[in-house]
Order: sequence, then C-alpha cells, then structure tokens
Amino acid sequence: MSMVGQRRFRLLTDERFFQGSLSDLMAARDAVQVPVLRKDFTLEPFHVYEAAAHGADAILLIVALLETATLRDLRELAESLGMAALVEVHDDDEMDSAVASGASLIGVNNRDLRTFEVRLETSLRLGGAGCNKLGWLP
Repeated sequence: MSMVGQRRFRLLTDERFFQGSLSDLMAARDAVQVPVLRKDFTLEPFHVYEAAAHGADAILLIVALLETATLRDLRELAESLGMAALVEVHDDDEMDSAVASGASLIGVNNRDLRTFEVRLETSLRLGGAGCNKLGWLP
C-alpha cells in the first residue's frame, strides 16, 4: 500500500453494503501513521464507542440520516472520546443543521443520496454558504 502524500485514510466498515469490517479498521490503524476515518452509517452512541474502541481517529456523520440534536450529541460524544467528526451535507437545509449542531468540520457530498445524482456545483454553492454561516468569510 502506497501512502506517499496521504494526510488521512478513510475506511468503509459497513459489512452489508460495502464488505468492510472493523477488523479492516484496526488493520489500517496499525498500518498507517495518518488519521483514520471510519466511514460508516453512524446512527447511535454505540457506533461512536465502537469506532473509538477499534482505533478510529474520526467518524462520519451524515446529516441526511440524523436529526440536529442527535447530530450534536454524536459529534460531542466523538470529541469527548478524542475523535473528530466529519459532518457530511448535501443541501442548504443539511448545512443549516450541521452549523446548528456546532460542527466545524463539514464536508460536502456532491452525490444526492436520494437520487444518486452527482453535481459538482453542490460543492461550489455549499462551500461558500458554509463558510459564511460559520463566520469564516469577512
């Protein structure tokens, strides 16, 4: 495995849909010197504890799957366990929810999870909007 230039490593651990596993996560953690993101459907506190116990440095929280209060609770739990939470958004409402949850690490998914349509314009539109909502633009 070539890791030249890598700053992070993301790993799918969902077995049913992506044939990943928590064993893969542990193997990756042992093999690389960069932060490892557990890319899975994190829906409840158990999943956050599970990620931490298996060596994840960060988790993915998909706003389309979570209420704002749950998103906040899972993000805060991850942070209390020493992990970062990458909060994934696809539209303006999801960006509002991410910001309301206190997220500071927000990623834009160009793929609409309802239709699987990919539009690069999504990143351009939401990137600026997110920076503005977070107060990062003058």
